Amino acid sequence: MKKLLVLFALAAMVLGAAGLANALDVKARGEFRANWNYWSNTDFLSNKGARDQTKHNELVQRARIYMDFRANENVNFQLGLEIGDTFWGDQASGGDISADQKVIEVKRAFMEFKWPTYKSLVSTVGIQGAVFPNSGYFGSAIMDDDIAGITVANKWNDMISTVVGFYRAFENRGSGLGSHNNRVEEDQSQLDVTLLALPLTFDGFKTTPFFSMAFLGKNINVTGTTGSTGLTAQDGTASAMEGQATPWWAGAGFEVTALDPFAIYADFNYGAVDQKEQKGDRKGWLADLGIDYKGLSWFTPGVYGWYSTGMDDDINNGDERMPIISDGWTAGTTIFGGARMLNNDLGNVGARQVTGTWGVGMKLAKISFVQDLTHDLYFYYTAGTNDADAVKKGSSLPWGSLTDKDHIVGLDFNNTYKIMEELSFMVDLGIGWADFDKDTWRASTTTTPAGRNVDEQATLYRTSVGLLYRF
Repeated sequence: MKKLLVLFALAAMVLGAAGLANALDVKARGEFRANWNYWSNTDFLSNKGARDQTKHNELVQRARIYMDFRANENVNFQLGLEIGDTFWGDQASGGDISADQKVIEVKRAFMEFKWPTYKSLVSTVGIQGAVFPNSGYFGSAIMDDDIAGITVANKWNDMISTVVGFYRAFENRGSGLGSHNNRVEEDQSQLDVTLLALPLTFDGFKTTPFFSMAFLGKNINVTGTTGSTGLTAQDGTASAMEGQATPWWAGAGFEVTALDPFAIYADFNYGAVDQKEQKGDRKGWLADLGIDYKGLSWFTPGVYGWYSTGMDDDINNGDERMPIISDGWTAGTTIFGGARMLNNDLGNVGARQVTGTWGVGMKLAKISFVQDLTHDLYFYYTAGTNDADAVKKGSSLPWGSLTDKDHIVGLDFNNTYKIMEELSFMVDLGIGWADFDKDTWRASTTTTPAGRNVDEQATLYRTSVGLLYRF
């Protein structure tokens, strides 16, 4: 009898699954990346510095799978899973013998729906990708990450749209979620972020002005949370953020195609965090510009530049850099992020954020002399807008930040061979020549590495070889 019941249960499960599949339009897509990296002098020093080692090589892989479950044209649920990053041989990431570490992460889990009687209104609820408006050339310098929230977008006509977003970036509910006594006061433990954007589309011109405001509960503690280093003043205290500040941002992204074959992209962002103590204030702005010439068939040349405010020489009057939640801004593919493969850029955090820098660059994109083989070349110069005297006076600016006496010259050369439409073989090279002012960083007493370590500056090299399969 027990065996018969098991058979009935299995049959019911199979029939139920078949009925569900018939009711839904299920589609899947994804990608698999695997590459080898060799790094040298990742902190621009030849000794053991902030990244613990000056040379290393690694093998790493990652898979991302996105599945859409659409009941009808008006409602869809998307589930995105990430397996990895898995470093070969590493136990913590599941790359050692047996490879059974739990490394599956949720990247997307949201419902998207249209009102059946008003289909231009699209609502998205759940864990989603949130990118603040930008020109599309550099990415957002404020927010570009996965986050839980609600977005409501409406297209009023062919020219005007609106986007309203609410995102919960962080909540500290206490260590014992099952115990009422360990929970903090209701509605006072969150960091919430709002967004209002107005996409405007005209013939040959697009712009999206936006405004964002964040709210901190009085019991919030942003110390150690994602984005906290971008919200707090460098020489202020993170605890001062607790319910005492209201961060806000405003700006716009622009795209001009009316001057074809020239395409012009630009962004302007301003942000501020005002606190009770002036030392904890953080406010500043960023402007960038990119121009591409698309009149050639075998490559696309372009020039670009940017400027962002940096800290002045008074470390007690706040931080003059624009606050950041979790940015995705990049110029090139090594120094500021933007890598095409895994773990092969310096990222967009800490000292490698665009705030406190200015720069100019040129690129030659999609160079092709041989069928299915393309090359991208970036060459750029970046220097600091942070006053060197701030470091000499005891600022805790981390090593790798650029003062007005420091600069980096970067070169990225990326190559792609399409083995087939879905599968590409890639070889990338990145080089960074840095010149940090020795007198400035020798005077640093709060930054590691500091002192004599600055005398051991060295050129950064990065080589990556890998495969990308999109399906």
